[in-house]
Amino acid sequence: MRLFGFDDSTNSDMAIAPKSADGKLYKAVQLIAMLLIMIGVVIIIFEVFQILELGPTANGVVVSIGVVGVGGFVALPWVRVFESFTDRRYRITAIVFLAIVGVCVILWIVCAWLVIGLWQKGLSDGVTEDMLKGLLRSLNIIRVSIIVSLQFIVASYIAKNIIKYGKKLLLFQVMAAVSQLYIDFYFILILTAFSIKANEGLVFSASATLLGNMWTHALLVVFAVLTIFPNIIFRRTDRRNLLAARAERNTGGDNSAARSDASDSSDIFTVDEKLKKIKSLLDKGLISQEEYDRKREDIINDI
Repeated sequence: MRLFGFDDSTNSDMAIAPKSADGKLYKAVQLIAMLLIMIGVVIIIFEVFQILELGPTANGVVVSIGVVGVGGFVALPWVRVFESFTDRRYRITAIVFLAIVGVCVILWIVCAWLVIGLWQKGLSDGVTEDMLKGLLRSLNIIRVSIIVSLQFIVASYIAKNIIKYGKKLLLFQVMAAVSQLYIDFYFILILTAFSIKANEGLVFSASATLLGNMWTHALLVVFAVLTIFPNIIFRRTDRRNLLAARAERNTGGDNSAARSDASDSSDIFTVDEKLKKIKSLLDKGLISQEEYDRKREDIINDI
């Protein structure tokens, strides 16, 4: 499959199950996600150039459409897993991750509506105490959405590697998983190191002390570098598996063509035998020339 100029050899989605074809559900989700994103982008462009004038409700709907479209693309690898594998464990895993994608989509839609509502309220009423309180609530919800999304990204990355490689490349899988988990831990520290309260302002939590430790930042650099090597190995392995699967499909197609050619040769041989038989009947005087011509025409028309 080639989509937007990207080849299968660089498609990590296809690399999960390289021997599988796009299923009906996969194609449907892909098409719907693409259409939703295109609709959202077109409407936003029209609004920027003042071709359309939308209210806050309409803007919320447009942003929600775009978020659902992005969520659809994020869900595609797990849709492929669900359709490609008959193993119940893989299917249950795919359903769990698809459910998490749904939760993330809902959270980001809520964030979008909150921000649009605050923006509209600020334009109409100016900066008020109620608006500031609403802004603080919105920031907390956005922080929760980011944290949940990060957990999905890391867990999805690790789970897809396990499905793709199984017990192969185990050392690189562990290296990648540990690196991703530490990077995730680092960003969680940043997101939870402080909070903003209406009466107290910016309040730092106990986790902020870890950010003051140089080991915390040094390990981030170390693990960020360590993620490079497994990903290089994974990318090469994915490409090799995809090329092998493609070659296998092509070989299967050639075998089918050979079988088809053999079948055609068999049909031609049968026609040749029939023509020889009616010619023999004509030579023996058992059928007339008119009957021979008519029968010969029938046999040739049946080819």
